[in-house]
Amino acid sequence: MSVQAPLPRTRKKISLTVRISVLMIVAVILPLLITIIGSELILRPTLTNQAIAEMENDAQSRVQGINSLMIARLQDLSVLGQFYAIQQYLAGDNAYKQQASDELSLGQKLDANYSDWTLFDPKGNQRLSYPVYSGGRGIYTIPPQILSQLQKARQTAVSDVYFDPTLHMAFIDMYTAIGTPQGAVAGIGRATLMLNEVWTAVNSETNAATGNYAMILDENG
Repeated sequence: MSVQAPLPRTRKKISLTVRISVLMIVAVILPLLITIIGSELILRPTLTNQAIAEMENDAQSRVQGINSLMIARLQDLSVLGQFYAIQQYLAGDNAYKQQASDELSLGQKLDANYSDWTLFDPKGNQRLSYPVYSGGRGIYTIPPQILSQLQKARQTAVSDVYFDPTLHMAFIDMYTAIGTPQGAVAGIGRATLMLNEVWTAVNSETNAATGNYAMILDENG
Protein backbone atom coordinates (compact mmCIF):
# COMPACT_ATOMS: atom_id res chain seq x y z
CA MET A 1 0.00 0.00 0.00
CA SER A 2 1.52 3.24 -1.05
CA VAL A 3 0.85 6.78 0.29
CA GLN A 4 0.32 9.42 -2.35
CA ALA A 5 2.25 12.62 -1.75
CA PRO A 6 0.07 15.78 -1.43
CA LEU A 7 -0.12 17.89 -4.51
CA PRO A 8 1.57 21.32 -4.22
CA ARG A 9 -0.83 24.28 -3.84
CA THR A 10 -0.66 26.95 -6.44
CA ARG A 11 -1.10 30.61 -5.51
CA LYS A 12 -3.85 32.49 -7.25
CA LYS A 13 -2.34 35.42 -8.97
CA ILE A 14 -4.15 38.80 -8.88
CA SER A 15 -4.84 39.84 -12.37
CA LEU A 16 -3.29 42.99 -13.78
CA THR A 17 -6.75 44.47 -14.33
CA VAL A 18 -7.64 44.15 -10.64
CA ARG A 19 -4.31 45.67 -9.60
CA ILE A 20 -4.81 48.65 -11.87
CA SER A 21 -8.37 49.12 -10.59
CA VAL A 22 -7.19 49.08 -6.96
CA LEU A 23 -4.43 51.56 -7.71
CA MET A 24 -6.88 53.87 -9.43
CA ILE A 25 -9.27 53.70 -6.47
CA VAL A 26 -6.43 54.47 -4.07
CA ALA A 27 -5.29 57.33 -6.31
CA VAL A 28 -8.78 58.85 -6.10
CA ILE A 29 -9.54 58.21 -2.41
CA LEU A 30 -6.14 59.08 -0.93
CA PRO A 31 -6.14 62.78 -2.00
CA LEU A 32 -9.73 63.04 -0.79
CA LEU A 33 -8.78 61.65 2.62
CA ILE A 34 -5.82 64.01 2.81
CA THR A 35 -8.09 66.95 1.95
CA ILE A 36 -10.68 65.99 4.59
CA ILE A 37 -8.08 65.43 7.30
CA GLY A 38 -6.27 68.66 6.36
CA SER A 39 -9.56 70.54 6.46
CA GLU A 40 -10.39 69.22 9.93
CA LEU A 41 -6.93 69.82 11.35
CA ILE A 42 -5.95 73.08 9.63
CA LEU A 43 -8.69 74.81 7.69
CA ARG A 44 -11.61 74.32 10.08
CA PRO A 45 -9.96 76.04 13.09
CA THR A 46 -8.89 78.90 10.82
CA LEU A 47 -12.37 79.34 9.37
CA THR A 48 -13.92 79.07 12.82
CA ASN A 49 -11.62 81.79 14.17
CA GLN A 50 -12.45 84.00 11.19
CA ALA A 51 -16.19 83.51 11.76
CA ILE A 52 -15.81 84.30 15.47
CA ALA A 53 -13.81 87.44 14.68
CA GLU A 54 -16.47 88.62 12.20
CA MET A 55 -19.26 88.02 14.73
CA GLU A 56 -17.30 89.89 17.42
CA ASN A 57 -16.72 92.84 15.09
CA ASP A 58 -20.39 92.86 14.12
CA ALA A 59 -21.48 92.70 17.77
CA GLN A 60 -19.08 95.52 18.67
CA SER A 61 -20.51 97.63 15.86
CA ARG A 62 -24.04 97.01 17.16
CA VAL A 63 -22.98 97.93 20.70
CA GLN A 64 -21.41 101.18 19.53
CA GLY A 65 -24.57 102.05 17.63
CA ILE A 66 -26.77 101.39 20.66
CA ASN A 67 -24.43 103.35 22.93
CA SER A 68 -24.54 106.31 20.55
CA LEU A 69 -28.34 106.13 20.52
CA MET A 70 -28.55 106.08 24.31
CA ILE A 71 -26.06 108.93 24.73
CA ALA A 72 -28.02 111.09 22.29
CA ARG A 73 -31.33 110.36 24.01
CA LEU A 74 -29.89 111.09 27.47
CA GLN A 75 -28.64 114.39 26.09
CA ASP A 76 -32.22 115.15 25.01
CA LEU A 77 -33.30 114.52 28.58
CA SER A 78 -30.59 116.73 30.08
CA VAL A 79 -31.79 119.62 27.90
CA LEU A 80 -35.29 119.15 29.35
CA GLY A 81 -34.03 119.93 32.83
CA GLN A 82 -32.61 123.27 31.72
CA PHE A 83 -35.91 124.76 30.54
CA TYR A 84 -36.84 127.70 32.77
CA ALA A 85 -40.61 127.16 32.75
CA ILE A 86 -40.21 123.50 33.74
CA GLN A 87 -37.94 124.48 36.63
CA GLN A 88 -40.39 127.14 37.82
CA TYR A 89 -43.42 124.85 37.52
CA LEU A 90 -41.73 122.08 39.49
CA ALA A 91 -40.70 124.66 42.07
CA GLY A 92 -44.41 125.35 42.67
CA ASP A 93 -45.33 128.21 40.34
CA ASN A 94 -48.46 126.95 38.52
CA ALA A 95 -48.47 130.04 36.31
CA TYR A 96 -45.81 128.24 34.22
CA LYS A 97 -47.89 125.08 33.70
CA GLN A 98 -48.88 125.72 30.06
CA GLN A 99 -45.42 126.88 29.12
CA ALA A 100 -43.92 123.83 30.82
CA SER A 101 -46.29 121.62 28.82
CA ASP A 102 -45.16 123.37 25.63
CA GLU A 103 -41.54 122.67 26.54
CA LEU A 104 -42.37 119.00 27.09
CA SER A 105 -43.89 118.90 23.61
CA LEU A 106 -40.55 120.12 22.20
CA GLY A 107 -38.88 117.07 23.72
CA GLN A 108 -41.48 114.84 22.12
CA LYS A 109 -40.49 116.17 18.69
CA LEU A 110 -36.81 115.24 19.07
CA ASP A 111 -37.42 111.58 18.22
CA ALA A 112 -40.51 109.84 16.87
CA ASN A 113 -39.76 106.89 19.18
CA TYR A 114 -40.60 108.88 22.33
CA SER A 115 -44.06 107.90 23.53
CA ASP A 116 -44.39 110.46 26.32
CA TRP A 117 -42.60 112.91 28.61
CA THR A 118 -43.58 113.30 32.26
CA LEU A 119 -42.65 115.55 35.17
CA PHE A 120 -42.71 114.32 38.79
CA ASP A 121 -42.09 116.03 42.09
CA PRO A 122 -38.99 114.93 44.08
CA LYS A 123 -41.03 112.18 45.80
CA GLY A 124 -42.17 110.66 42.51
CA ASN A 125 -45.70 112.04 42.32
CA GLN A 126 -46.83 112.80 38.76
CA ARG A 127 -47.22 116.51 37.97
CA LEU A 128 -47.45 116.98 34.21
CA SER A 129 -47.27 114.82 31.07
CA TYR A 130 -47.20 115.21 27.31
CA PRO A 131 -49.02 113.99 25.29
CA VAL A 132 -50.63 111.74 27.95
CA TYR A 133 -49.43 110.11 31.14
CA SER A 134 -48.50 106.50 30.45
CA GLY A 135 -48.86 105.53 34.10
CA GLY A 136 -46.57 104.07 36.73
CA ARG A 137 -44.38 101.01 36.59
CA GLY A 138 -46.00 98.29 38.66
CA ILE A 139 -47.14 99.61 42.02
CA TYR A 140 -44.84 102.65 41.81
CA THR A 141 -44.89 105.79 39.72
CA ILE A 142 -41.08 105.61 39.79
CA PRO A 143 -39.34 102.40 40.94
CA PRO A 144 -37.60 102.99 44.32
CA GLN A 145 -34.19 101.93 43.00
CA ILE A 146 -34.46 104.60 40.32
CA LEU A 147 -35.71 107.26 42.73
CA SER A 148 -32.75 106.65 45.02
CA GLN A 149 -30.37 107.49 42.16
CA LEU A 150 -31.94 110.91 41.54
CA GLN A 151 -31.12 112.74 44.75
CA LYS A 152 -28.88 115.37 43.12
CA ALA A 153 -29.64 117.75 40.26
CA ARG A 154 -28.72 116.55 36.74
CA GLN A 155 -28.27 112.94 37.80
CA THR A 156 -29.71 110.49 35.29
CA ALA A 157 -30.94 106.90 35.42
CA VAL A 158 -32.21 104.36 32.91
CA SER A 159 -34.80 101.71 33.76
CA ASP A 160 -34.84 98.05 32.92
CA VAL A 161 -36.46 97.10 29.63
CA TYR A 162 -40.26 96.89 29.70
CA PHE A 163 -42.58 95.35 27.13
CA ASP A 164 -45.81 96.91 25.89
CA PRO A 165 -48.22 94.00 25.16
CA THR A 166 -50.52 96.28 23.20
CA LEU A 167 -47.91 97.68 20.85
CA HIS A 168 -45.78 94.50 21.01
CA MET A 169 -42.72 96.67 21.52
CA ALA A 170 -40.00 96.99 24.15
CA PHE A 171 -39.33 100.34 25.81
CA ILE A 172 -37.27 101.98 28.52
CA ASP A 173 -37.73 104.96 30.83
CA MET A 174 -34.97 107.55 31.10
CA TYR A 175 -34.94 109.85 34.12
CA THR A 176 -33.17 113.05 35.09
CA ALA A 177 -33.21 115.02 38.32
CA ILE A 178 -34.22 118.59 37.45
CA GLY A 179 -32.61 121.25 39.60
CA THR A 180 -33.51 124.78 40.61
CA PRO A 181 -31.14 127.67 39.78
CA GLN A 182 -29.85 127.22 43.34
CA GLY A 183 -28.96 123.57 42.70
CA ALA A 184 -31.69 121.85 44.73
CA VAL A 185 -33.78 119.06 43.18
CA ALA A 186 -37.08 120.58 42.02
CA GLY A 187 -38.44 117.42 40.44
CA ILE A 188 -37.81 114.55 38.07
CA GLY A 189 -38.26 114.30 34.32
CA ARG A 190 -39.02 111.03 32.57
CA ALA A 191 -38.87 110.26 28.87
CA THR A 192 -40.30 106.95 27.68
CA LEU A 193 -38.44 105.65 24.63
CA MET A 194 -39.73 102.83 22.44
CA LEU A 195 -36.83 100.62 21.33
CA ASN A 196 -37.90 100.46 17.68
CA GLU A 197 -34.41 101.11 16.33
CA VAL A 198 -32.82 98.41 18.49
CA TRP A 199 -35.67 96.01 17.71
CA THR A 200 -35.26 96.60 13.98
CA ALA A 201 -31.48 96.14 14.14
CA VAL A 202 -31.86 92.80 15.91
CA ASN A 203 -34.58 91.52 13.56
CA SER A 204 -32.60 92.51 10.46
CA GLU A 205 -29.47 90.67 11.59
CA THR A 206 -28.49 88.16 8.88
CA ASN A 207 -24.88 87.29 9.75
CA ALA A 208 -25.62 84.80 12.53
CA ALA A 209 -25.52 81.12 11.66
CA THR A 210 -28.54 78.86 12.05
CA GLY A 211 -29.18 78.00 15.68
CA ASN A 212 -27.30 81.00 17.06
CA TYR A 213 -28.87 83.74 19.13
CA ALA A 214 -27.85 86.99 20.78
CA MET A 215 -28.89 89.19 23.66
CA ILE A 216 -28.23 92.80 24.62
CA LEU A 217 -27.07 93.46 28.19
CA ASP A 218 -26.24 96.63 30.07
CA GLU A 219 -22.99 97.07 32.02
CA ASN A 220 -24.54 95.26 35.00
CA GLY A 221 -25.38 92.17 32.98
